[in-house]
Amino acid sequence: MSLANTELLPAIAGWFKPLVGKEPFNKKTIEGHQALALSCVDIMEKHLHVSTYLVGERITLADYYVAGIAARGFEHVCWQSNFS
Repeated sequence: MSLANTELLPAIAGWFKPLVGKEPFNKKTIEGHQALALSCVDIMEKHLHVSTYLVGERITLADYYVAGIAARGFEHVCWQSNFS
């Protein structure tokens, strides 16, 4: 949850806000946030490749929390950036 809250969420917000006009557009800054967000997702993906859940052997609040943050990122930024 900490990684998602302190790294992933700000990276997704920094990637998304300039694209919708809530912050000044700076391509270098957006690319930095994009790289950080994808790096965080890669870390979690590698962990989930060998584990079923983020913590322990059952679904926990951490799984729901990270899924909620990642889903917003995929919905608004990752999907649109790759297919537009």
